[in-house]
Amino acid sequence: MYLVVLLNALFATTFVVAKVVLSYTKPIFLVGVSMAIGGLLQLVYMGIKNPKKCVIAMKDVGLFAQVSIFSIVLSYGLQFWGMQYMPAFKSCFLYNFGPFASYLIAAFLFNEKMKVKKWLGLLVGFIGIIPILLSTSPAEEGLSIGMMISLPELALIASVVSYSYGWFIIRILVHDRHYSPLLVNGIAMFLGGIVTLISVPILEGPIVIHQLMPFFYLLSGMILVEFLICNNLYAYLLDKYSETFVSFSTFSIPLFGALYSWFFLNEHITWHFFVSSLIVSAAIALFYSAEHEDKRL
Repeated sequence: MYLVVLLNALFATTFVVAKVVLSYTKPIFLVGVSMAIGGLLQLVYMGIKNPKKCVIAMKDVGLFAQVSIFSIVLSYGLQFWGMQYMPAFKSCFLYNFGPFASYLIAAFLFNEKMKVKKWLGLLVGFIGIIPILLSTSPAEEGLSIGMMISLPELALIASVVSYSYGWFIIRILVHDRHYSPLLVNGIAMFLGGIVTLISVPILEGPIVIHQLMPFFYLLSGMILVEFLICNNLYAYLLDKYSETFVSFSTFSIPLFGALYSWFFLNEHITWHFFVSSLIVSAAIALFYSAEHEDKRL
C-alpha cells in the first residue's frame, strides 16, 4: 500500500513541474518531445536488459495503438493545453475525476456490474466537482463556454477520460497478454510522442523554447518522475490491484498538489478546493464501501 501513496505523492509533483515548464515552451511540443525521449529511453533499456520481451504479437498491434492515442496523444495533449490557463492545484484536482471516469468506462464499455451505492457515489462525485468549477482564473474567463465550465476545464476532464480508458487497455496488455509494463509504456510513449511532434507545425507553428538550460533541466526532471517512474509504477500496481482500486487511490493527489502549489508556486488555495475535496472524499468513501461489500459476497 505504501507504493500507492508514494505514486500519488510523486504524481502530484508533476503538475507543478509541468506548470513551470509550460512557461518555457508550447504544450503540444512539450508533450511530443518529453514522450518521445522518455519512451525511447525505456525501449533502449528493455532492448539491453531483455530483448526477448520486446517482441509483440500482430494481434496486439491495435491495442498498442489505442494506448498510444488515448493515454498519450489525447490525454497529455489536452492536459497540457488546459494546464496553461489554470492554477496547478486546480488541474491536479480535476484529475480526481479519474475514478468516476474509470467507473463509467467499466460499466458501459467493459460490462462490469455496478451497485446502486456506486451510482450514488458517482452522483455525489459530480456534485463535488461543481465548487472547483466555480473558481475561475483570469486566463480561463476568456475561454468560458457557459454553464460554469471553460474550455481548459473541459479539456482536463476529457484528458482524464482518455487517460482512464488508456489504462484499461494497458491492464489488458500487462495482466492478460503478459507484456512488460516497461515495454507497453515505452512503445506507447515513443509512438505517441512521434505522432504528437508531427502535429506540432500544424497545431502550434514554429517551435519556441525560452531559456534553453532551465527548460532542459525541468524537462529532464519531468521525464524522470512522471514518464519513467510514475507511469511504470502505475502499470506495476495495475498488475497487483484492479484498475478501479488504483484509480480510486488517486484521491490523495489533489491534497499533495495543493500543498506543492502553495509552497512552490505561491498559489492561493481557494475555499472551492476544500469544499470540493470534502464532497469528493465522501463520494470515494461510498465507492470504497461498495467495493468492500462486493469482496465479502
